[in-house]
Amino acid sequence: MTTPQNQTDPHEGFAKLQAEFEQWQREQDDLEKSDDLFKVRSANTRLKEASTHEVPKMLFDKFWYEGELCIMFADSNLGKSILAVQIANSINNGCAIGPFDLEADRQEVLYYDFELTEKQFEARYSVDFAQHYIFRDDLYRAQLNDMELPEGFTNFNQYLSHRLERYINQTKAKVIIIDNITYLGTENEQAKDALPLMKQLKALKNKYGLSILVLAHTPKRDMTPGYYP
Repeated sequence: MTTPQNQTDPHEGFAKLQAEFEQWQREQDDLEKSDDLFKVRSANTRLKEASTHEVPKMLFDKFWYEGELCIMFADSNLGKSILAVQIANSINNGCAIGPFDLEADRQEVLYYDFELTEKQFEARYSVDFAQHYIFRDDLYRAQLNDMELPEGFTNFNQYLSHRLERYINQTKAKVIIIDNITYLGTENEQAKDALPLMKQLKALKNKYGLSILVLAHTPKRDMTPGYYP
C-alpha cells in the first residue's frame, strides 16, 4: 500500500509528535535541575510542592502570617512601636488583639528595640515607674549597645546580621520584631539603602523558619501646600 502524494504517513506524524514531546520533557528535566540564582519550576509543579507544606497561620490577622517578612510603615509618632509591642505580647501570650485574629500557637518573641531607652520603656509600661506591667519571661527585648565595629566585619549591617543570628539561636525565638530599620543606618529610609539589610533578614528568615516584622518610617516629605515631589 502506498501513501497518496502530499498526505502525511500517520506513523511518521506520531513519531514526530513523540520526538517533540521527549525533547520538551528533556528540556523540563534540565530546567528542574538548573538551580543556581533562581529555582525555576512549572506553575503546576509549584502548586504541587506548595500543597505539601503547612498552611501559614495568622500572627496579626491577614496583615502578617507565619513565615513572612512583613514591613509596618507610617510617619513618625503615630504609634507604630506601641502597636508592635502589643503584637509581640499578643503572640507571646497566645491571645488575640480584638478584633484582629491570631491563629498561631503561643511562642517566644525576640523584640529588637532601637527606639526607646530602658527608662523610656519602663515609663511606657508602668505607672509612674512603679507597678510594672508583667510580660512573660520568654518575650525578649534587645537594646543596642554603643560600641565600635569589631575586627572582622566590614560594615555595621554585616555585624548586625551576625548578632541577630546569634540571639536567634540563643533564645530559640521564631518571631522577630525589629523596631525600626531607620535606626540601623543613616539612609535606610531610601529603598536602595535598606535593600542589603532586607536581603540579610530574608536569608535569616529562610534559614531558621522565622516570622519577621520590620518597622520603618516613611521618608520625610515637604508638606507645603501645592508641593508635589
